[in-house]
Amino acid sequence: MNPPPTVKSTAIWTAHPAASTLEKPSQLSPASVNAQWQPLLQHWLPALHPDFQPGWSRITWNKDFLVYDIVLTRINAKNSARRMNEYTYDLGDVCEVFVEAEGSDRYLELHITPENQRLQLHWPQGGLDKLRAGQAKLEEFMVASPDWVRTSTHVTPSYWTAQAIIPTGILGLPSSPLSTRTALTTAVCSYDYTAKTKPTHSSTAFFKALSFHRRPEWHNLVLASS
Repeated sequence: MNPPPTVKSTAIWTAHPAASTLEKPSQLSPASVNAQWQPLLQHWLPALHPDFQPGWSRITWNKDFLVYDIVLTRINAKNSARRMNEYTYDLGDVCEVFVEAEGSDRYLELHITPENQRLQLHWPQGGLDKLRAGQAKLEEFMVASPDWVRTSTHVTPSYWTAQAIIPTGILGLPSSPLSTRTALTTAVCSYDYTAKTKPTHSSTAFFKALSFHRRPEWHNLVLASS
């Protein structure tokens, strides 16, 4: 495999309009990565962990949905989840998408495994605090519908790729469709269990500590017109 490309990490993430025909995960690879992609790094550490493996994500959009493309370099990526809404983060490799719309009463968390199993979570304001305080169970925030989002994956011996299509209607926006005026924040994160019993974490976001739910540190997402 070619050396990983060097891509700059930025706090403002620009999403360009989606092509009329979306690339499939099987068409993505580390060679696909260019300046439109964000790297998954470990900003909370003074230096990358010895087990760190590179990854990247790109976002495109149209008025009806956001498209997240993700490429993760991993050896024999796998996850033992075999049905929707298992605790994927305890079961192997996973990529995670977080997104919140300004003015919404919720934010979304989506886990995708190499086998294209999903954990779908819908967090109302204060929901995570209740979970951490033992006042709620994770199941209360799960979304059971298989049509909530669309995802697909592709696995090779040295990397895996994923695509998530998130429809406008689940973002909790006061109005739709999406436009260049829509204010969003987002982050893409990962758990890497490559030959390890404990995961190595990475994220596109500039987290000051290892917690993917630190929403003020997510990217500001700009929906570009071209």
